[in-house]
Amino acid sequence: MSPVRLFLFISFVHFGALALMTAKGSVSDTPESSPSDLVLPYPMSVPELDSLFSVEPTQDQIETARARLDPEQRDRLDDILGRGPDDLNRKILASFLATETGESGGMRTILFRLMGLGIVAYYVLSLRCYFQEGWGTTLARWAAFAVLSTCVFLGTGLALLLLT
Repeated sequence: MSPVRLFLFISFVHFGALALMTAKGSVSDTPESSPSDLVLPYPMSVPELDSLFSVEPTQDQIETARARLDPEQRDRLDDILGRGPDDLNRKILASFLATETGESGGMRTILFRLMGLGIVAYYVLSLRCYFQEGWGTTLARWAAFAVLSTCVFLGTGLALLLLT
């Protein structure tokens, strides 16, 4: 795949996901969307994911979420929460329930975190592929770019703030 095609594809995916996450409606307003609709194919234990999804919901948060669901969806919720601690579906759902007690903001937080990790991984892999250097050099190059771009964005933001 050419770099231009890859860039365009990732851009469409990025802005599509961003549009979905910033939609006006709430996830809890639609009966077809619920926390129990989350289906991922395999259990997974990755340190980055473990740190993102390490929050456990309280019993009150679980009961509040259960009260919003249909009986069939409650069974699916109980099934997912009853899985082992290494199951990715369980980690995501538990973190979602603990963050916002089933409101759309919690899922947005999780999706933004995953999207941020994906963007960082994409840039690092792109740098490594383009420059064909080792991981140490690639990570140093990415860190330098991140610092410089942060300085540019902060400087631009401050300049705009002072001018307005």
